[in-house]
Amino acid sequence: MDIQHKVTLTDTEIVSLVNFIEYWNDVQQADQDLLDNIARKLDQTIINHREKVIKAQSKRPKEEW
Repeated sequence: MDIQHKVTLTDTEIVSLVNFIEYWNDVQQADQDLLDNIARKLDQTIINHREKVIKAQSKRPKEEW
């Protein structure tokens, strides 16, 4: 089915709709930037923890590994 419906919008409605879409895209981008920052921090925390574990293990006698 390829049914199309025509909706007539006023200039004000079109501007409002475009503004909403632009705003929503900005919000999504901001959220993604925050999530990317959190992911980087978590990755760095994991790397730091692994380095500490490796360092601690290297100080223990090999028989205890």
